[in-house]
Amino acid sequence: MMKTAAVLLALAAPAAAQGWEPSLPAAIAAAKKSGQKILVDFTAPWCYSCYYMEKNVLDRPAFWDIARSLQLAKVDVDRPEGKAIQSERRVRFLPSFLVLDSQGKELGRILGEQREADFLAQLKALVGEGKPSAEDAAVKAVEAMIQKDELDKAAAALAKGKGGLAQRSDWKILTLRVALKKKPTAGALAEMAAANDGCELAYDLSAAFKGEPAADALKALRPRLDAWYERRYWVPRRDRCADFRSGVQAMAEFYERSGDAAAKAATLERAAALIGSESDRIGLGTDRNYDDDRRYFLEAAGKDGELEALFPRLVDAYPSDYVYTYRYAKWLASKGRHADALPWIEKAARLCYGANRLTVTKVQAEIYDKLGRRPDAVAILRREIKGYAVQLPKETQPLRDLLATFAITK
Repeated sequence: MMKTAAVLLALAAPAAAQGWEPSLPAAIAAAKKSGQKILVDFTAPWCYSCYYMEKNVLDRPAFWDIARSLQLAKVDVDRPEGKAIQSERRVRFLPSFLVLDSQGKELGRILGEQREADFLAQLKALVGEGKPSAEDAAVKAVEAMIQKDELDKAAAALAKGKGGLAQRSDWKILTLRVALKKKPTAGALAEMAAANDGCELAYDLSAAFKGEPAADALKALRPRLDAWYERRYWVPRRDRCADFRSGVQAMAEFYERSGDAAAKAATLERAAALIGSESDRIGLGTDRNYDDDRRYFLEAAGKDGELEALFPRLVDAYPSDYVYTYRYAKWLASKGRHADALPWIEKAARLCYGANRLTVTKVQAEIYDKLGRRPDAVAILRREIKGYAVQLPKETQPLRDLLATFAITK
């Protein structure tokens, strides 16, 4: 547990003294006895947005003022038991925060990186003792359906909206969001962009691309989206959208699909220059989310020299974490530097577990093979397949595929 949270918990009421329970079944059992609601945080070691929420929301006094009246559970989806709960609860996005009643029934969920005030407002609404209005409850119900990808169910609920509910701006945005997800077109995106200029528009952009809209249709949207992008992302850090990376990614893809590869390259260069600049920088190791944005944009912009200098510093900043030793090894391997990658991937293998262990093993086997060590590659693939075949069958399939390739080409 983080230092600030630990100090606050020591001073808090007994109800919050246990902090984050790593077992959701245990948290539900405790809630059944206490009558408390449950807040469940779905997370993973590689989830950069999860680190943003930990530092900027969950480790602050305002959150713990609310949390002391709740049972808290943290689900690591890289562990087999966490992966099973993720599937059961239909959690498709990290981080996801589910609020459950004392019996474990879902009351609502909050997705993604959120500014502290926005997250706390949503959390208070979900855990508040006061009964929400019928209209507010209807909006929350449809939001939950969309978050679980129950689009037909959401569309049917939206079609029943009458009177004041149908006139609400959030109801209209939900209607457009379902239409965009069901049939992603440039026209549907244009309607959404006209109705909604919030940070979540980045995710709507990504949804639209699944329909592969024509470049000419996208070009017509550029003035509006350029203005939104500047206003939401290219401002001081305290004012920009919490999920900076997703916004830049979405616009980079927008420029590419619009036929402007130069604009895509320019926006990635701009992001790489901003993150870590003198005007924007914070100390390495201070904010994991920010550090990973720096790594990501240097890689996306092709800044190989700066990236190679950064990787060992990230490993040193987060010594107990497999992520940066793995990412460094994978990057070196992508450059054909397999001998340089070997000690880093072997270090990552000593630090990882569960689903992330399978990800690391695949890259480790590929590196061994490139170095003429195919028997070692085969051995580690067989070991991990055997160890996780029952618990993580889907995640072991890439290892099976690689093993089959080795058998064919031996």
